Amino acid sequence: MKQFELIIELMICPEEKSEGMSHLALEFWKADTIIAKAKEMGYAVIEFQKENDRTGRYIKDKAGNIFEIKDINFG
Repeated sequence: MKQFELIIELMICPEEKSEGMSHLALEFWKADTIIAKAKEMGYAVIEFQKENDRTGRYIKDKAGNIFEIKDINFG
């Protein structure tokens, strides 16, 4: 039985970078709870309104990696 599906979104960069990943998008049922927990734990959080009326949410870890936290998109 398949319960979970992992989809990794790869971003193409115009420049070669030898350091680790810089951006990874993750979809969650309740993205706002992930953002609240990140704020509670002291991580840098960036939130903004996109042109499509959705909220852009990013968490930056201590290594400089950026995680885009998205609501699951059904369509």
